[in-house]
Amino acid sequence: MKDDQTTIPNIGDFFYSSPDLLSIFGKDGELIQVNPAWHDNLGWTSDELRGVPFADFVHPDDVKATGKSFEPLIRGPDETRRGFINRQRCRGWQL
Repeated sequence: MKDDQTTIPNIGDFFYSSPDLLSIFGKDGELIQVNPAWHDNLGWTSDELRGVPFADFVHPDDVKATGKSFEPLIRGPDETRRGFINRQRCRGWQL
C-alpha cells in the first residue's frame, strides 16, 4: 500500500508513545499504521505490517471474536474501537 499522508489522520504523540498495541486499518482490513509497541512487544516492523490484513496477526483462537468485534468498524462509518483485547502473533511464530 502506498503511504499516503492524506489517509493517515493526525494522531499525535499519544499514538507513538503508548505501550499498548495501537493500529489504524482501512475498510479492507489492511493495516495502514501501527505504533512502535508492535515492534517492541511482538517483533514486527511497521513495514512488515503495513498493507497486510489485521486478521493475519490475530491468534487463531481469537479470530472469530475479533472478526465479530471489528466487522462493524470495517463496514461502517469511521469509528474507533476501545477496550477490546485479543492475542496477536509474535514475529517468528508459526501455525
